[in-house]
Amino acid sequence: MMAVYDSLLFLHIIIRDGHDYGFRPKLIHSDGSIPAIDGFNIGVDIIEIDRFREHGRDSTFVRRVYTEREIEYCFGFADPAPHLASTFAGKEAVYKSISSVCELPVESIEILRAATGAPIVVLHGHYELQVRVSLSHSSSLAAAVALAFERDSTIDEESAMGQLERVVSELVQGE
Repeated sequence: MMAVYDSLLFLHIIIRDGHDYGFRPKLIHSDGSIPAIDGFNIGVDIIEIDRFREHGRDSTFVRRVYTEREIEYCFGFADPAPHLASTFAGKEAVYKSISSVCELPVESIEILRAATGAPIVVLHGHYELQVRVSLSHSSSLAAAVALAFERDSTIDEESAMGQLERVVSELVQGE
């Protein structure tokens, strides 16, 4: 359980400190390029849904963290809290999966939904990364697992996504 508490503490700091998490590459090559991910990186996040029940569509937190398209999606449900929480967990998992290469603000990571309902990651900026995310929630927890890799990677995406979906389902089943 310690990892869950560490993760929630990390989220608490990002949500409440008001710091501008602007794009800051951790490492830059002499030609100005950002170093590539060696293989792939994984990010995981889990958060309590109740933390999102107090936030309305026009709350400062919602307007600062979510894009207009994410807000429309989440508030399109009678109970937006599970959708806000799973979208936020997705953003955090994506952030964690790319943070070894670069830091970018949570609001620059957008989690959209395909016609099938599958989450789609959009990184606003010029990145040579692809990121896939799997989201899930129970009645009280939302969880996400993200996989980041280079655009020209030879990773078997279908197999990797199957693994991610199993991991994220197991995260919320154990509550």
